Amino acid sequence: MKQLIIGIMSLLSVVTQDAAIKHKRTITPVTSDELISVIRESYVNVHKKAPEDSTIAGAWAHISLENKHGKRVWNHNFGNIGSLPEEPPATYYSHFGKAKYRSFKGFVQGGEAYWQFMERCKEALANFKIRNPRGAALSLKRCNYYRSDLDQYSATLAALYETGIRRIQASRATR
Repeated sequence: MKQLIIGIMSLLSVVTQDAAIKHKRTITPVTSDELISVIRESYVNVHKKAPEDSTIAGAWAHISLENKHGKRVWNHNFGNIGSLPEEPPATYYSHFGKAKYRSFKGFVQGGEAYWQFMERCKEALANFKIRNPRGAALSLKRCNYYRSDLDQYSATLAALYETGIRRIQASRATR
């Protein structure tokens, strides 16, 4: 009997691990200042060190581009991150019926997932760090992050990057 119970529990464990949990797609907007604060905090949580302003500006620009300046963040997901096949199952929401994007309980958790995901495209992070948003756009394209036109994406990311630098400098001045 004991072996039967252990067998059933093992089976339930496997079934549970394979089943992702679908959440309702819910808008979770964030302000520009909140975004800066959250991506800074979540970077520290993931990397165990403070980020450079240039890296934060790159992430701010990237998320602003992908999530309409924080107005179109769904389920606390910065950058519209989906799950890759080799990742463990996660909670998700669907967009346009087919695409599955990760769903998070809060912005810090979403920010941590953003940084973990971006580790897969280290060249983009390196380009953010050296203040090269156009290079970051090319790196993101090479990592299959987006399918949009490279020139348009690159120009928009570069303009947003400069705005991000100014916002970060302004936020430091008000502290």
